[in-house]
Amino acid sequence: GAVFPTSSSTKINKHVGTRHRAALGLAEETDAICLVVSEETGNISFVQNGEIKRMNSISELRLVIENSYK
Repeated sequence: GAVFPTSSSTKINKHVGTRHRAALGLAEETDAICLVVSEETGNISFVQNGEIKRMNSISELRLVIENSYK
């Protein structure tokens, strides 16, 4: 298993789990784009530049990914 740096941001929702905190920490420290799938809900989040955006559909996710490379 890999251990990623978790974010210590105070802006993050207190109900967000370790997986999301690790993705946020990785996106804060690198230029990575992270996709996170909640184990509990199946919700997908897009993480880039220290910001988490919850995706409401696959179409929205596709659009955000495409726009992140422009």
